[in-house]
Amino acid sequence: MEQGYSSGKPPASGKMDTGFDPATLALRQLRRRLPHWEQAGRTYFVTLRVKGTPLSPEERQFVMDACLLWHEKKWTVEALVVMPDHVHLLVRPLPLPGDALPTTRYYPLSEMLHSVKSFTAHLIAKLRGGGGHVWLPEHWDRIMRDNDEFMEKLRYTANNPVKAGLCRDFLEYPYFWDRGMHVPM
Repeated sequence: MEQGYSSGKPPASGKMDTGFDPATLALRQLRRRLPHWEQAGRTYFVTLRVKGTPLSPEERQFVMDACLLWHEKKWTVEALVVMPDHVHLLVRPLPLPGDALPTTRYYPLSEMLHSVKSFTAHLIAKLRGGGGHVWLPEHWDRIMRDNDEFMEKLRYTANNPVKAGLCRDFLEYPYFWDRGMHVPM
């Protein structure tokens, strides 16, 4: 179900405005079990969780490659880390081709994440020799409100494999990627 709010705040009654115009910068809400907010031109911190068997090193590489496949084509990947049981992404969807201000439309985050999850699930299922679900159906996402929050999530993403004991320095972890930013710890 696609719903949106023109003010970016839910109405007090809980009733949602369904008159969302995707050509505007209006905040929209997509809901499954968790609410997913999307707003054109924003950067998101996203977590995808693995269902069941942890990802092998080869599978983590598949996921990393899939996340980077559309980098600078459909979204900008600021940073990502692929852990055995989850993935963290800092991403910003890009404008659709041919769109120009003031009606710029962007690639929907939900479609990009579905693409990554679907593509990698098929590859991983084939590698594992069977079917089954690889990803939990829901993902967690948050719109970055300011540079301080962005930097906090960047540090969190970079430090994730260190805290998990997978490496001593995030730069040693082969499934961490960023755009060459210097991550202040």
